[in-house]
Formats: sequence, C-alpha cells, structure tokens
Amino acid sequence: MSDLLSLFLLAFDESDDRSRSWTDLSDLSSLLLQVLRKFRAHETNLLIATSIVEEGVDIPKCNLVVRFDLPTEYRSYVQSKGRARAPISNYIMLADTDKIKSFEEDLKTYKAIEKV
Repeated sequence: MSDLLSLFLLAFDESDDRSRSWTDLSDLSSLLLQVLRKFRAHETNLLIATSIVEEGVDIPKCNLVVRFDLPTEYRSYVQSKGRARAPISNYIMLADTDKIKSFEEDLKTYKAIEKV
C-alpha cells in the first residue's frame, strides 16, 4: 500500500447552500483542476471521485474502476465503465444485497445495448 498516492475529486451541487459555505466555488473549481492535473501527470495514482468524472472530464486510462453506487441509467454505466480502458483493467460495481436482483435486469439490458 505504500505505492498508493491518492487524491480526492468531489462534486458539490451549486444550488446547495452547504456547498457555498464550505468554500468559494471558484476556489473549489481551482482545486478540482489541480487534482486532475496531478492525476494526469502521474503525481498521484489513485483518484477517488464522485460522479463528476462520469462525463466531460478527460481522465487517463485507468486499470481499476470501482463504483460504490450502481448506475441508474445506461449512459452512467457506459461513462464509468469507459474509464477502465487500460489494456489490462477491471470494472467493479458494488451493490447492496437488496439491490442486486433488480440491477441484474438493468445490467442485462446494458450489455445487450453494448452488443448493438
């Protein structure tokens, strides 16, 4: 574990007053850009992020993507799975036991769409 160099990338809802009291949004934006720059430059090799990196953010090829929440739609599934595009990579989705059955149907649909 001594080889892990981690940073966190979080998103905040701009309409949420709690986000504004945490820090000025321009400072937050600057921090997010700094975290991404360090990850792209390999100054860090572990990025822990919210759904902010699902779409529209350039992330280098990753060899491991772990989702701590299940995707609720195909777009979300494809975007997060697409981050695990290194030659040897893994995409893992963690789920609560009570959500597995219902998600299995969604996953079948997602995989069928991928084949098209």
